[in-house]
Amino acid sequence: MGGAGVTLFTRSLPPPPGTETEKIAELERMLARTQSRVAVLESTEANAAARLQKLAAAGQRSIVQDLKDGRPVDLNDLFNTAKPFLHDFSPLMDRMRRREQGRMIEHLLADMTQKYGLDPSQQAGLKASLEAAAEAEAGRLREVTGRSDSTFAEYAKAMQGYRPLEGVDGFMENTLRGEELTQYKAERMAERVNRVQYEADRRVEQLHAVVSLDETQQDKVFALMARSSPDFDPGMQMEGLGDDRATLAQGQSRDEAILAVLRPEQRTIYEDHRTSQRQQANEEMAEVGLKLPDDWDMFSQ
Repeated sequence: MGGAGVTLFTRSLPPPPGTETEKIAELERMLARTQSRVAVLESTEANAAARLQKLAAAGQRSIVQDLKDGRPVDLNDLFNTAKPFLHDFSPLMDRMRRREQGRMIEHLLADMTQKYGLDPSQQAGLKASLEAAAEAEAGRLREVTGRSDSTFAEYAKAMQGYRPLEGVDGFMENTLRGEELTQYKAERMAERVNRVQYEADRRVEQLHAVVSLDETQQDKVFALMARSSPDFDPGMQMEGLGDDRATLAQGQSRDEAILAVLRPEQRTIYEDHRTSQRQQANEEMAEVGLKLPDDWDMFSQ
């Protein structure tokens, strides 16, 4: 037993410095440390998804507790909590969206075929063009829900941004000829003019009811609203647009452009009205346990 103890004690001593034995011992220690670090990293990677799920669950519990305690929940917080759900269930939501868009596409296809006598090949081409536009729209929605910094306002705008006729124009203009093409362009221009004029008139009426615009201001606001519309075309002719080339400067919001048209006392009235409207909207949202996010623009919405 004494001999065994001496042997074990001798083996526990560090090897003589500068010998091959010392070098081997150091390499073994380095290998052990490396293996330990790798094991930690592997454990971290393996548990990353689980930790994220726990964080999401904790966020959900926090929101649920806020609702139970009567504390309003910000729509952005609710949206951020829902993003994993929206992402995981995006295949189901895409199928539901495609079903609704499919009905719209069939309606547009039947309408265009009846008006312009599209043959089977042209019908197939138009359908493919519309389906491609719908798929691009679905991709924009997935991009919003897939970003960690996206907001509910961005999601709401993306949901409202589907414009199926944009997938029609290019195809029809490359397909139709002669009088049919002229008729199509005239009808589409008339549709755009009606939408732009209706929306601009509505916005002017809303603002006039708040700050009492004079005629010059009404014309300027109408021009700003019309020219910032996604349906606006420089070739449009409509009553009230005139030769005014008022438009948004680069990087300027529509609200900033409108404020520039107002007199100082009107701006004060307008800002007070916006504050009042937001307060009222928050009170209505609070009744169901929610509150508007800070980036929600009451006027544009």
